[in-house]
This record gives sequence, structure tokens and C-alpha cells, in this order.
Amino acid sequence: VETVRGSRYLVDLVWYEGRLVVEIDGYRAHSSRYDFANDRHRDYELLLSGFLVLRLTHENVMRDVELELDKIRDLVKFRMALSVR
Repeated sequence: VETVRGSRYLVDLVWYEGRLVVEIDGYRAHSSRYDFANDRHRDYELLLSGFLVLRLTHENVMRDVELELDKIRDLVKFRMALSVR
């Protein structure tokens, strides 16, 4: 995904039309202060570019994938409702 600031990010899941990004965060890849701060900056740039970012934990996805899919579905419905207005 390219942001309005020219940054390019590889995201886990993107719905371009609905401007929705889903990131699945695992502890191993996001365990340092630098990684945490970097994720917040990514979220900022994506938000500035019109994307809503949903962050899910890898642990929760592995524990109850249906619940996490419901969260994604809820946001898809939410974004679709906004586009109808």
C-alpha cells in the first residue's frame, strides 16, 4: 500500500475499495519498543491516506479465527455503510 507521504507498506490484508487494512501482529515480530513505535507510524500514514487499520493478534487468530473474521466482516459492513451515504 502506498501512502500519501510516499511510503510503501506490505500489509497482511487490504481492501482498496473500502480503504481497510488488516494487520496480524505476532509477539516475535512486534516485541521491541522500536517495532511498536514503527507500527504506530505506519498506522498514522495509512490513516492519513484514508485507510482504517484493524490490528489483530496472531494468538487470537490462531485461538478463534471465526471471531477474528467476524471483526473483519463487521468493519467491511461499516465501511460499506459509510460509502452508501
